[in-house]
Amino acid sequence: MTVHISEIQASLHVKMESYNTLDFLFKYEGNDNGQAFEKHFKANISGTGDLPQTGKVDISIENTFRETPRIITVHVDMDRSADPKKLKIEVTPEPNHLYVFDINYNADLQNPKHGDFTLDITTPTKMASPWQHLSGKWNIENQDEIELTFKLGEITYTATGKLTLKESNIVVTSSNSEENFILEWHFETADSSVEYFAKLGKESDYSLLKLKGTKTAPGHANIEGSFKAGSLMANEFIFTTEAHTENGKYTSKGTFTYGDKSGNYHIDDLHYDSATKSAAFEGKFNSNISGLEVIAISSKYDFDHKFVIHGSATFNDAESKLDINIAELYPESSHNSIELNIPVFGPDYRHTQFTFGHDFSNDRTKSLTAVAKFGQNESHMKVSWNHSENLDIVEGSVEIKSFFGEINISASFDLSNHEDMHAELKYLRAHDSQNHRIHVKWSWKTTTEHFESDITADSSFNILNHARVYATADYSDNVHLVCGLEWNDKKIEFVNDITKNGFSVTINSPFEHFELIELKVNYDLASETKKIDLAYKRGDNEVNMETVFNVVSETEATLDFKLTTPLEVIKLVHIVASINAQKAHVEFQRNDDKYSLDGDVDFKADKSSVDMTFTSPEGQVIKVAASYDMEDFIAATGTAAHKLASLELHFEEHAVNFNFNGYRNSDRLYVDIQGDSTFELVKKTHLKIDTALHTESHDSNIEMQVNDFEFSMKNHFEKEDDEHFKFKVQLVSTLTPLPELVLGFGRKESEYFVTVGYGGDKEITFSIEGKDGYKSGFSGKIDLPVLGVSEMEYEVEYGFENDNELHMDIEFEFGDDREIEAKFVYDSEGIQARFNSLLTGDHSIRVRRSISAQEFSTEVALDDYSLKLRGGFSNEDTKYGALVEGEVFGQRFLFDSLFQSEGAHYSEGRLIILTPFQVLNKIGGLFTWSNVNNKIEGHTEIYLPSYTTPKFIGEIRLDLNEKIKGHVLFDLAGQEFIFKTDLVGSSFEQGYEGNVEIFTPFHALSHASLSGNFKINGFSSLESDVKLTTPFATHEFVAKYTFVSNKVSVDFNLKSETLAHEIHTQFTLEGFGTDHKKISASINENQVSLEVEHSLPTNLVGKLIVTFQGQVHTLSGKVIIMDNHIQTELEVESGFFNGNRGIKIDVHVLDPNYRHFSLDVALTTSETHAIHFELDVKTGFHATVKIDTPLFPKTTATFNLAPANVELIINTPTGVHKVKLNWRMTYRMPADYLIHLEVSSPLFPVEYVANVAFVGDWSNMQVKVELQEGSATHLFEGSITSSKTKGHISFTIMTPFKGFNKVAFETSLDFSDDVELNVIMSHGEVFNTLDVILNKNDRSFTAEAKTPYLPGGQASAEAKLTGNVNKNMQIKMALKTGEHAISGTLNVKVNSVKDIEANMKIITPFKGYKKMTFHAFYTEDDMKHILVYSNKPLNYRVELHFGDSNNTMKGELTLVTPFTNFENIKAKLEVPLNTFAPSIAANVYVDGDSYGGNFGLRTKAPYELTAGYHVAELPSAKFHIRIDSSFISLFA
Repeated sequence: MTVHISEIQASLHVKMESYNTLDFLFKYEGNDNGQAFEKHFKANISGTGDLPQTGKVDISIENTFRETPRIITVHVDMDRSADPKKLKIEVTPEPNHLYVFDINYNADLQNPKHGDFTLDITTPTKMASPWQHLSGKWNIENQDEIELTFKLGEITYTATGKLTLKESNIVVTSSNSEENFILEWHFETADSSVEYFAKLGKESDYSLLKLKGTKTAPGHANIEGSFKAGSLMANEFIFTTEAHTENGKYTSKGTFTYGDKSGNYHIDDLHYDSATKSAAFEGKFNSNISGLEVIAISSKYDFDHKFVIHGSATFNDAESKLDINIAELYPESSHNSIELNIPVFGPDYRHTQFTFGHDFSNDRTKSLTAVAKFGQNESHMKVSWNHSENLDIVEGSVEIKSFFGEINISASFDLSNHEDMHAELKYLRAHDSQNHRIHVKWSWKTTTEHFESDITADSSFNILNHARVYATADYSDNVHLVCGLEWNDKKIEFVNDITKNGFSVTINSPFEHFELIELKVNYDLASETKKIDLAYKRGDNEVNMETVFNVVSETEATLDFKLTTPLEVIKLVHIVASINAQKAHVEFQRNDDKYSLDGDVDFKADKSSVDMTFTSPEGQVIKVAASYDMEDFIAATGTAAHKLASLELHFEEHAVNFNFNGYRNSDRLYVDIQGDSTFELVKKTHLKIDTALHTESHDSNIEMQVNDFEFSMKNHFEKEDDEHFKFKVQLVSTLTPLPELVLGFGRKESEYFVTVGYGGDKEITFSIEGKDGYKSGFSGKIDLPVLGVSEMEYEVEYGFENDNELHMDIEFEFGDDREIEAKFVYDSEGIQARFNSLLTGDHSIRVRRSISAQEFSTEVALDDYSLKLRGGFSNEDTKYGALVEGEVFGQRFLFDSLFQSEGAHYSEGRLIILTPFQVLNKIGGLFTWSNVNNKIEGHTEIYLPSYTTPKFIGEIRLDLNEKIKGHVLFDLAGQEFIFKTDLVGSSFEQGYEGNVEIFTPFHALSHASLSGNFKINGFSSLESDVKLTTPFATHEFVAKYTFVSNKVSVDFNLKSETLAHEIHTQFTLEGFGTDHKKISASINENQVSLEVEHSLPTNLVGKLIVTFQGQVHTLSGKVIIMDNHIQTELEVESGFFNGNRGIKIDVHVLDPNYRHFSLDVALTTSETHAIHFELDVKTGFHATVKIDTPLFPKTTATFNLAPANVELIINTPTGVHKVKLNWRMTYRMPADYLIHLEVSSPLFPVEYVANVAFVGDWSNMQVKVELQEGSATHLFEGSITSSKTKGHISFTIMTPFKGFNKVAFETSLDFSDDVELNVIMSHGEVFNTLDVILNKNDRSFTAEAKTPYLPGGQASAEAKLTGNVNKNMQIKMALKTGEHAISGTLNVKVNSVKDIEANMKIITPFKGYKKMTFHAFYTEDDMKHILVYSNKPLNYRVELHFGDSNNTMKGELTLVTPFTNFENIKAKLEVPLNTFAPSIAANVYVDGDSYGGNFGLRTKAPYELTAGYHVAELPSAKFHIRIDSSFISLFA
C-alpha cells in the first residue's frame, strides 16, 4: 500500500507465510526544505525446520528513523523435542557486539510443580559478571516441605519450609549472608478466642502484625496485639485493652508502648438510659508524649421532655465547653438557646450563641424567631403574620439578616369590603451598601356615582422602576372618564368628558409630536338651524370645523360647511349647498380652487341627527352627517349599547368617521369610541371601557389605541360568597418591556391562589391551603409551564408528635410517579434531615463549619460517608501559603503550599500533596534559591507518582566571579548524576580554559572529563582545542571556523583511541548571497562538490559531483518554469551502472483556476518507462493514472467522486476491475442511511453486491445488511428498541456459508413495573431460552431455562425475594426437573437504572453438568452495554456495545457459541451522524476468520478517501489516499 500526501510518499509492505517467513517494510520519502530524504523500518524473519518444536529462526531489523541508523540481527536455535529442552539466542545490536543467551530447562509446562533450568549469558565485553550464569530448581509437590533454589553466579538462595493458606513458615537462606529472611503467618479461631499473626522480613528488620482476642466472661473481653512496619518503625507498637459491660454501663482501660513512649486510657462511664433518654461519658488519656500528657473528655445529655447537652474537653490545661439547653418544647410557644465557647476558635468565633423560638398561642397572630451570633456578628430570621376570623384580611412579614444582607418582605390584603378592596406587597434587600426594592399596590373602589381601579408597581431595577395602570369614572352630574398607563418616567392618559351638548377627549403621551391631543365636539340638532362645531388641537396644529344646516322644510334646506387644517392640500374647505326636493347646487372651495356642482342629494334631518349625501353627475360624492343622543347615558337608564354620537365627512378623496356607542346604568358602564380618517395626523383612535359597577361576578375591559399604539386591560372577577372568589387582570401593550402581563389571585374555601404570567400558556400559578389554620402545615399546587411543571402538588406538615419532638415533612408530587420528599426531625436523638427522589434516591446530610481569617474546619456527612477538612492560611508581605488537611471516608489528605520571595536574592517554595492512594501517597516538591555576590545556590526535591522513581533531588552551587566553578547534582531514586566545572575566563570572546567532569551511575559512563580551551567571536570565528576522557577511550578535538565576506570555511580534526585513523574534515562555501554558489567538502580522501547557477528565477542549472573511494558519480540537470508548464530534465552518470540515465518530468496546468492539471514522468535507460497522472476537480473529483513500462502490462486506473457516489475502475489486459459505492441519507429526523456497493473483478469467480440500511435512532432502530455473492444470498437483519425502562435487541443471520443456515438471537429487559429478562437463541430448529420475571408487588420470582443441552430439556425455579429489590437481593432456591432435584442461588443487583447485573449458579446431579452459571449485565454511560453469558457446559456468550459517541453511531457485537466452526463471531460497525463525512466500518469474525469492509470519505482538509474489504482466506483489497489542502488549492 502506497500513500501520497503533498510531497511526501509513505508505503507499507507485509508478507507472512506460516512460521517460516515474515517480511515487514514501512518506508517514508519526502522533501525537507529542498532536500530529499528517505526513512524506513524493515524487518525480515525466516525460519527452517519443524517449527515451533525444532529448527532455526533468523531475524534482521533495520531502522533508519533513528538519528543514527541501526541494523540488529537475531539468530535462534531451538530444540524442544527432548530433555533438557534447549534454546539459544544470539543478538547483534551493532557490528562486533554479540550477546548470546543459552537456556536449558527441564519442566512439564502442563504440571510445573517441579523442574530446573540454567541460563548462560555472553556479552561482547568478555567481562565476568555474576548475572551471566543463572540456574535454579523448584519442588512444591509437598506443601509441608517445599524447596526452591536459585543460583546467581557464586551466590545460592534457598527457600524451605511449610506453605499453606492458614499457616506458613518459610526460611530463605543465602550463601553470602549469615542472616535469614523469614516469611511466617498463622490464623487460629476458637469458641472464645481468635488469633492472627503475620511476620515478614529479616531477623533484624521485619514487619509484624499480631492480634489476639479473648472472651473471659459474659460482658468481659481482653484484646492484646502489636504491629511493626519494617524499617519505617524502629520498635513494635504494643497495646492491650480490657472492656466490661454491666447493667448498660460500659467501662474500659488499656495501655500502649512504643519504644520509650507509653500511655494508658480509662473510660470510667459510658451508658445510655432509654427510659429517661439520657446518656453520659467520662474518659481520660495519659501519656509521656509531649503536648499530650493529659486529655479528659466529659459529656452528658438529657432528652427526657427536653434537649439538654453539657460537654467539656480538656487538653493539658486548655478546656473547651458546649452547653445546649432546650427545655421549652411546647406546641404553643418556645424559647431556647445554644451557647458554644471554644478558645482555639479565636476572638471572632470563640463565643457562639443560637436562640430560637415560636409563638402560636394566639389563633390569629403567630410568629417564628431564629437568631445566631458569631462573636460580634449576628444573623436572624423573624416571621410573623395575623389574619381576621374569615381570613379576608391578612398581614404578614419576613425579616432575614445573613451574609446575603438584610431582607424584608411584607404583604397584606383586605377583601372584607367589596366596595373598597386593596392589597400590597413590599420587598427590600440591603447588601454591600446596595438596596433593592419592589413595591406593588392594588386598589378597587366603587359607589353608585364613582368607580376606581389602580395597580401600581415600583422597584429599584432600571429596566422597569415604575409601572401603573388606572381607570376612574365619575358620573355624579355629567360623565367624566380617566384611564392611563405609566412606565418608568413615561405616561399615557385618556380623559373623556360627556355632556348633553357634546363631548371632549384629551390625550397625553410621551411620544414626540403627540405630547398633547385635544378634541372637542358640540352638537345643536334640536332646532331648525342645526350646528356642529369641532375643534382638534395637537401641538401647534389645529383643525376647526363649523357646520350649519338651515332646514326650511323636509325637502328644502341650506348647508354652510367650513373646515380649516394645517395641511397644505386642504388648508381651507368651504362648502355651500342649496337643497330643493332631491336636487342640490353646491359651491365647493378647497384653498384657492373654486367650482360649482349640480346633482342629486339625499337629505334627512330630525331632532338628534342630520344627514346630507350629494352626488354629482360625474359620480363625485360629498357627505356631511352627524348625530347626538346622550340623554339616557347621562341619566344612567340604558340597557343595551347603541349609538350615542357620530360624525361623518366625505369630500374628494378625504374621509372622517367618528362613532360613539355605549350605555350606562346602575350595574354597568359601557363606552366604545372609534374614529378613523384619511389624514396622517390621526389615522385611527379607539377607546373602550366595559366594566360592571357592582361586586358580583363580572368581566371588565379597558382598550386604548392611537395609530400604531395599542393597550388593553381585561379584568375577570368571580364570586360565589365570601369564601369563593377569583380576580384576574391581563395587560397587553405594544410599548412596555413585557408585551403581556397577567396577574391574579383568589380564594376557594380555605385555599388561596396567585397567578403571574407574561402571555400564552406561560402563567405561573401558586396556591396554598392551611391545615388547621396553618397550625400544622399547608399544601397547594404549583404550575411552572416554562419548566414543564403542570399541577405539581406540594404538602408541608409541621408540628409536635409529642412534647419533645418537632418534625417537618415536605413532599412534591409531579403527577407521573415522580416525587421529591424531604423530612426534618428535631427530637431527643438530635437534628437530622432526609431527602428522597426517584432521580437521586434516598439520602441524608449533615454539615458543620468554622472559618476565621487564619484557619478553618469543615465537616460534611452524606449518607454513610463523611468529609472533614481543617487548615489555615499564611498571608504576609513576603510569604503566602495555605495548609489544608482533610479526611475523606476515613482516608487522610494533605495540601501544603508556601511561597516566599525576597527579590532576586532569595526565594523558596513548596507544594506537598498527601493522599491515601497507592503511588500517589506523596506528590509535589519544594525548592530554595539564592544569588548573592554572583554565587548561586539552589536545592529542589520533587516527589513523583511512581514506584521506580518516587523522589527526585536537584542541587546547584556555582561561583561566577570571572570563572565558572561549582557543581550541579541530580538524584533520581538514589541514582546520582553530578556535573562539576572549573573554568577560568571572563567572557566567550576572550575564551575559557579549564575542565568539566561528569559522574553518572551508569557503568559505561561512570566518569567523563572534558579539558581544554575555546574562544567564540560572535558569528565570525571559533577556535577550540578539547580533550574528552571516558572510562573506555580518550578523544581529542580541534576545530576552527571563519566567516569572511561571502566565504565560509570550517576545519575539524578528530583523534580517538577507538579510531584506526585520524579524521580530517574540511568544508567551504563560496558565493554566499550571489546567484552563483559553489560548495566543496572533504572527509579524508572522499570529496563532494556542488555548483548551482540561477541567474533567472525561472531557470535553474546545477551539477553535483561525488568522489567516494576512487569512484566518481555525477548528477546534472536543469529546471525551466513557464506559464502553465514546468519542465525538469536530469542526467545521472555513475560507476554503479553502465551508461547514462535520463529523467524527464513535465507538469501541465490545463485550467486557469488550477483545477485541472496533468503530470508526466519518464525514465530512460535502455528502455523507456512512463507514468501519466491527470486530476480534474472542476466538477467533482476525477483522477486518471496510466502506467506504460516493460516491467508489467499496461494499466489504466480511473477514480471518480461525486456527491453520494464513488467509482474506481482499473483496466488491464486481463480484464476490468470495478468498485462502485453510493449512499443516501434521508432528510427526516432521525435520518435513515442507505448504502449500496458493487464489486466485480476477473480475480473473483462471481460479482458481489451489498446493500445496508439503518432506519430510526437508538430508541427504535432497524438494521438490514444483504450480500449477494453470485446466486448466493447472505442476510443480516436486526432491531434495537430502548427507553428509560425497557430495552429489546434481536437479530437474525441467514447464510449458506459453511452450513451456517440460520441463527437468531433475541433479548429484552423491562423494569418499568416488574423486572423481566428474556433471552432466546436458536440455531436451525434448536432453541435455547432463559426467562426471568421479578414481580415487585408480591415479591415473587420465577426463572426458567430451556435448552436441549439440559437433561429433561428445561429447569425452572420459583421463590420469594428477600432484600431490597432496587439495590441488592439474593434468592436461594430449589429447582426440579422431571427426574432430579436441582439447587441454585440467584443474585440480582440494581445499582441504578443504568447499572444492573444478575448471576445464577445451578448445581445439578448430572455428569458433565455438575455446575452451571448464567450471568447478565446491563450498564449505560456514553454507550449502552449488554452482556449475557453462561459457562461450561453451555459456553454461550453474547456481548453488545452500542450508542452515539462524538456524533458517530457505534456498535460492537461478540458471540461465543458451542457450534463447530462458529465458536467465535465478532461484528463491529461505525456510522457518522449529523455530518457529511461517511466513515463506515464493519467486521465479522467467525471462528477466527474475518469478514468485513470499510469505507471512509473526509470532505474537509486534509481530504481523505479509504476503502477495502477482506473475506476469510480469499484475497483482500485496500485503497487509501490522503491529500493536504495546499494540494487542492492549486486548482481552486
